[in-house]
Amino acid sequence: MSKAEITIKVSAREDFVPVRSFLTIVSNTLSMLKEIESARKTETQSEWKISAASLQSPLTLTISSDAPNADGTVRECLNIFDETEKSSSQHFQVYQRWTQRTLVHAKDVVSVLNDGVSRIVFAAQGIESVSPTQRVAASVDYYLAPVYEDFGSFEGHLETLSVHKRTRFNIYEPLRDHAIACYFPAEKLDEAHAAFNKRVSVSGRVKYNRLGNPTSIFVESIHILGSGKSIDERIDITGGTESGRYSRGLRDAK
Repeated sequence: MSKAEITIKVSAREDFVPVRSFLTIVSNTLSMLKEIESARKTETQSEWKISAASLQSPLTLTISSDAPNADGTVRECLNIFDETEKSSSQHFQVYQRWTQRTLVHAKDVVSVLNDGVSRIVFAAQGIESVSPTQRVAASVDYYLAPVYEDFGSFEGHLETLSVHKRTRFNIYEPLRDHAIACYFPAEKLDEAHAAFNKRVSVSGRVKYNRLGNPTSIFVESIHILGSGKSIDERIDITGGTESGRYSRGLRDAK
């Protein structure tokens, strides 16, 4: 079985590549590969190994995997950098194919271009090399920034209750494997504390990004749910789509 490989070449801005910058590139690249496989629901998760390295300029690291789907994962990883370089609304459907966390990891890879790194190149056999720039970060910010608001509700586990600067908690949605920031008025602090680490339903004004994903909600009501499945889980008429987004789709189709 042939192995899949991805080579990362990092050029220093001055005399050397800072360790933290190099680790940021590698760790976020590995996270991207993992997120891509999770989104594809591949049966075998790839185990990536170091297969080659060079300290000569540019600093070069090659990682490889023998997993059957690893080659497609590498191709998709490089495609993400290639497409996010093309900051155009024409690529809207392409962005919807990837999870929000995958895009954030891509943005974090290029964040080191301001931290001792002048150039990053990703290469793989049979695929055109990609050299991502700060345009990747600009594109990700454009699509993930909140742009409109609507009333909506979410269900999930209430986590990470905080009173620092603003009273907030997170709702973790297993469906998206994603946490939503929930801001609430101080007078609801006792109510939020009582619901901590429990499955809840929250409703309020939701902010959405250009991909139609919720970024945050200003909570108006909190309801603790039973340990069993909720109505939304037992009767799924939305096909897994968040209720507010599903309703807007029906409205726009009229």
